[in-house]
Amino acid sequence: MTISIDAGGGRLKVATKRSSGEIQVIKNDDGEDTTPSVLHISRSGDVLCGNAAISQGYIDPDGVVREFKRLVGTGTNLLPGGRTCTPKDAYGHCFAALKADCERETGVKISAAVITFPAGWNDKQKAVVLEAAKEQGIHTIELIEEPVAAALLSSLKKGSFDTTLAVLDLGHQTFDICVLRMRDPVTWEVLASDGTNVGGSDFNCAIKGIVTAGAGTLDRETEHDLNERVELAKRRLGKQMQVPIVLP
Repeated sequence: MTISIDAGGGRLKVATKRSSGEIQVIKNDDGEDTTPSVLHISRSGDVLCGNAAISQGYIDPDGVVREFKRLVGTGTNLLPGGRTCTPKDAYGHCFAALKADCERETGVKISAAVITFPAGWNDKQKAVVLEAAKEQGIHTIELIEEPVAAALLSSLKKGSFDTTLAVLDLGHQTFDICVLRMRDPVTWEVLASDGTNVGGSDFNCAIKGIVTAGAGTLDRETEHDLNERVELAKRRLGKQMQVPIVLP
């Protein structure tokens, strides 16, 4: 079975196509349509992904890996204290978790995927994703730029083709633009694309700066807790003019 993976810097999402042609968005162990792009790696090498990783972070914040998308292609070690996790490793752990969710939900072995990537990525960064998927037994049928995937979905929903679109995609760690010509549901031409490392994580940093002004240095446990409070506040600010945040 082939799946589609949106490996976002803040959230992960995966879907597949039923034999009836209906798209099935796969739920995680918590029954949610998306999974936080957060990992926890214990000293013994055990890996948790998503909400379980966030929960474990309150006990062992040094094992938490998050916001690694901008470091893809660098080989940076994302963990302190002798533990090791590169951005490629992080992607591989995320893919493994999504694959497990799909196989649990469908009862079918997953062997291939279509995976989205930021429009501004170079060949080295894309190769990291391909290798990470391969190491988890996933053959990548195609890599699609994230704004292109958004345009395809919009055109399919509206039934609108034979048009030229400019798509802006503001994600958690990247901000992309694509200009593409949509001809039909399976034919498109990317006329121009680019991206930069700006996104929701920068909004989080700005909010944290306001909240912690004058608070001094935070310990790792407090910082982990604050990260989650800030992320929740940012989402609420999309609907509310003000949101209280209390320092843990």
